[in-house]
Amino acid sequence: MCRRTAFDEIQLKYSGVPNASLAHPDPFQPFSGTASVKSNVHAAVETLAAYAVDTVKYGPWSFLAAVRVDDYKGEYTNSVPSRQFLHDAVVMPSYKGAIIYSVTPSLNGYAAYGTSFDPSAEGLSLSGATAGLGPERSHSIEMGLKWNATEGLLVSGALFRTIMSNMREPSPIDPTVDVLEGTGQAEGFDLQAQGQIMPGWPILAGYTYLDGRVVHSPNPDSGAALQNAPRHNLRLWTTHDLPLGFAVGAGMNYQSSRVPASLPDANGYFQKVPGYWTGSAMLRHALTDHLSAQLNVTNITDTYYYDGLDDNHVELGAGRTVMLTISANY
Repeated sequence: MCRRTAFDEIQLKYSGVPNASLAHPDPFQPFSGTASVKSNVHAAVETLAAYAVDTVKYGPWSFLAAVRVDDYKGEYTNSVPSRQFLHDAVVMPSYKGAIIYSVTPSLNGYAAYGTSFDPSAEGLSLSGATAGLGPERSHSIEMGLKWNATEGLLVSGALFRTIMSNMREPSPIDPTVDVLEGTGQAEGFDLQAQGQIMPGWPILAGYTYLDGRVVHSPNPDSGAALQNAPRHNLRLWTTHDLPLGFAVGAGMNYQSSRVPASLPDANGYFQKVPGYWTGSAMLRHALTDHLSAQLNVTNITDTYYYDGLDDNHVELGAGRTVMLTISANY
């Protein structure tokens, strides 16, 4: 398997930007700023992978083993204000193994172990702080049960633990450079139900508890929460068929608070993004045997929340959104 991903991006900076009131901005105020190129970036990643998977069954037991070798190459070029060229190259194997036991035809237990790695150029992101560093490595173990409670309804639960070694941390000697001296741990459990409660009533529900911590670091953040790792995550979606070709649906999502970094910011403050709830609803009607209309409303309460976050920016979540879809099936 071979894949190449690349992007080009030009960022602008502005000077002579006029002042504006933050509380009461004038939407008709003319903009007189002058733009100039801040950065001109080209980034590319090329991966070449080979893998093998095998499964052996013996009575109620099943054994799965897999190995994969990745050849990963990344490059980053910025031509403004002066040319900067960075690269990253990794060749590394990863492994996975699992044991499955059929307790009954409808109940299976399993245990699994796997490894993975995260190179410095993952996400097409590479900087002077991370270039030349080896990959972060992860080891995960999971065990759980899967139960076909009724015809078409699957209920599952799992315990898991992931340990990341060689975690990138700012150097305590030179904070502009990262070092591979941290260790992080994330453990918890996951519960899920998916399928049909009864004919015409499907459901998708899940809850995840996650305790993510820095367990070793050259900096004073041992014991701090891991970046972007909410402790609680709850999701629910269900629909129900009604007479005359109608169907209704409703759901909700909850995510608890998160931190963008395990260390304080430049002003000495520990930042935190608050948790949030969002609700959704759906109404569908079969107009004919081949034509249907569906109305979806997401974030019904127009909740203000942060979706993505990093240690230097946040991304706002989408506000209340209404969408009408007409579908034809012939």
